[in-house]
Amino acid sequence: MTNKKNNEAKSSGPLSQGQSTSSSRAQSKRDEMRAMASQAAANAPGIEDRINHARGLIDSHPLRSEQDSEPASNAGGTSAQKSTPVPVALSKPVHGDKDFHIASPRGYYELVPRLLIRENPFNARKTYRETRIKEMKASLAANGQETPGTATIRDGAYILAAGHYRLKGLEQLDAPYMGLMIIPGLSDKALYEISYRENAEREDQSAFDNALAWRSLLDEKVYGSEQEVADAVGLSAPNVNKTLGILRLSDSVRELIAEDPTRYPLSALYELALFEQVGGVERTIAFAKALANGEIGRQQIHDARVQLQDKKPRKERETSRQYKITVGGTSSGTLKEWTSGKVAFEVQIEDPVARSEFVAEMRKRFEAEQ
Repeated sequence: MTNKKNNEAKSSGPLSQGQSTSSSRAQSKRDEMRAMASQAAANAPGIEDRINHARGLIDSHPLRSEQDSEPASNAGGTSAQKSTPVPVALSKPVHGDKDFHIASPRGYYELVPRLLIRENPFNARKTYRETRIKEMKASLAANGQETPGTATIRDGAYILAAGHYRLKGLEQLDAPYMGLMIIPGLSDKALYEISYRENAEREDQSAFDNALAWRSLLDEKVYGSEQEVADAVGLSAPNVNKTLGILRLSDSVRELIAEDPTRYPLSALYELALFEQVGGVERTIAFAKALANGEIGRQQIHDARVQLQDKKPRKERETSRQYKITVGGTSSGTLKEWTSGKVAFEVQIEDPVARSEFVAEMRKRFEAEQ
């Protein structure tokens, strides 16, 4: 028993010394961190300094109205200031003809003449709802442009990456300017991906818009494959392929869907495309209208398609009969006829005279020309 305790004491000695050294280092590190924190706190600006700094930023903001206050008397006889926001897109630059910039981590803000702005050639949204444009117009008229669009500059023009509904609302108001966050050097892929992210965040990007955009991006070689598109938008390649399948729909059906693509989920549109192959355009249009009104869903379209496919008459198997052909009493070939009406024969005539006579007779019989 005594030997066991002695052994334990010997084995634990070095471990205890190591633990003590580690603990001492940790304590020293904590003391050092406390000293650094105290020094930082001592050097930090006080609350009054922070408030004054914030006020300075507000007063120096280029969109702050130069006539944003009026004296008003309160119960204590002191004057109060009333701030009036300036609608960004409906006002002129406060620095006259000079451009002004507000820096951001990725770019800078600029108030841009609307006529210099071009729509995104790789925009994720391909269809626009008139009701949404009217709602945007009303919001801009009441509140101004509270959120800037996103753009890049190419050949002297401002290419809009995101903010097309805002642009269309400003066009209807005939507003001279639009607030934009300018990000230099955006690639074609970036123009698409920025617009896709904004649309997906603000409202669900419709499957129909995706199909039109992805087809265009693939045709113009912005993306080299469906897999590259899938990687860019965070979806699976089969999902991208299924979405592109929507474009098998005829133009008349697609025009109807374009009136409000948000009413048509991907699964239902895919079923519509399959149904049109067996049900025809008119019935597909009727289904599309019922789908938009919420009267039917994907399953009803699927069931109707299966029913039509089951009723489609199967092609009957052809049967044939065969006859032997004799020339001069000798079997020289065969003659075949099928239930479909096809007739064929094959003969072998060695005698050139007999062969010529036979060919002449057949040509005369069927009025064949050389």
